[in-house]
Amino acid sequence: MHLFKYQLDEHLALIKPTLEMAQEMVQVIEANKEYIGEYLDFVDTIEGEQSQIDFLKMRFNQEAEGTGRQYMITYADEIVGSIDLHNISKDFKRAEVGYWLIPIVAGKGVMSLAVQAVLAIAFEDMRLNKVSLHADVDNIASNRVAQKNGFTFEGTLRKDIPLRGEFRDMNLYSILETEFKVSK
Repeated sequence: MHLFKYQLDEHLALIKPTLEMAQEMVQVIEANKEYIGEYLDFVDTIEGEQSQIDFLKMRFNQEAEGTGRQYMITYADEIVGSIDLHNISKDFKRAEVGYWLIPIVAGKGVMSLAVQAVLAIAFEDMRLNKVSLHADVDNIASNRVAQKNGFTFEGTLRKDIPLRGEFRDMNLYSILETEFKVSK
């Protein structure tokens, strides 16, 4: 039983994580570490269940402070990815979206459904004005998700994010609440 479940289709849903999910999260990440880790180095910091418990507690605190929201993406009640809103600013009415997905469901529109749901939460429930998305210039799938979901390309942030000792260029996208309404 989940306290929050946002059904995306017959099999897919967004759910709020619980501490009881920490072990499953570790298993999913470890089993797909190479794929997820190609553009996200958080996988290098996973050191068992306690590291995920600590991560979830940090996310719960961010939600309590109004600066973050974390969701797990499930397929047939199995975790297949994660999506979140972070760097939420109530004053500026904006946030950033971040996500990862395991390869077995990648390329099938799963992330687009999840992004649309999180944008609905951001714009309709939270009343934000803008959501930004950063995608590594070489991450074709993530850039495609931004483009497919109505985000506007703002530019490339040069040498912006470190990944395993190398600074990576990031494409910056954003979508405004008024643009989201039009694209729905």
